[in-house]
Amino acid sequence: EELKKALTQRGLGEYFERTKHLVRNAIHIEPIRTPSDQIPVGASKFGGHPDLPEDFVWPRREEGQPLLFLCQLSLAELAPYDRDGLLPTEGILYFFYDVGPMPDISWMELDGWAVRYHAGGAVTRRPGPEDVPGYFATAKLEYTAKPEVPFLFCDLVPRESLQGNEFWDLWDWNNQHASKDGDPSDISTKLLGHACPVQTYGMELECEKAHRKLYGTAGCRWEDPKDHRNAERWVNLLQLDSWEKSWIWDNGYGRVYFWIEEEDLKHRRFDRVLVVTQYS
Repeated sequence: EELKKALTQRGLGEYFERTKHLVRNAIHIEPIRTPSDQIPVGASKFGGHPDLPEDFVWPRREEGQPLLFLCQLSLAELAPYDRDGLLPTEGILYFFYDVGPMPDISWMELDGWAVRYHAGGAVTRRPGPEDVPGYFATAKLEYTAKPEVPFLFCDLVPRESLQGNEFWDLWDWNNQHASKDGDPSDISTKLLGHACPVQTYGMELECEKAHRKLYGTAGCRWEDPKDHRNAERWVNLLQLDSWEKSWIWDNGYGRVYFWIEEEDLKHRRFDRVLVVTQYS
């Protein structure tokens, strides 16, 4: 009801009624720069050395170079904020990426990123292999749960379906609601919900196209990969914004998006995560 009221006040009441079946709950993340020794082992965090199970194999590209560790997310910490119940409730998710070239699905170099799921059990904080070139600044994470309708330029709502002033009202809403406390200058890092594109095109149907190429059409809802209804099965697993000097994508004007198809998430197939990068 609060979301409906806020949208109505901005002239988007009809838009809410048309898209309320697409409302998703996001977990917004605020990173707070914190020394590593002040973050408990196994807790969510950005950067630093990861907390790993004993048998963990550090992900590498096919040519051998190690990926950089981005973050770990404690699923028990996230559970109270995951109002749609999409994530596992125990264990840790680890995110790795080749930050230098910043590959995504347009490259189809799937070895350029990795998401690993540890279902539970003992972990220890330790560095990766000796050839890992470095580590990001360390931050603890604070969460806020927030319901969201699709933002402008996503693939769930074609631009041609917008009515009257909805394009410009959504433009304003995208800037205000996508960030913390309505400050459009703030960062927008989050799990789930709806991705906030930096550029003027969506990502869901690009993921749909790549997923079909890699894994076939089993489970696809609509035959045409360009059918906008196919976008509904894509989950914004992690939207990672620029943050501080050591967390900069494209000079601070880019975001990295980790996407997962709904059935892959349901069955914990995190090896099928796809990445899209966007820059302004």
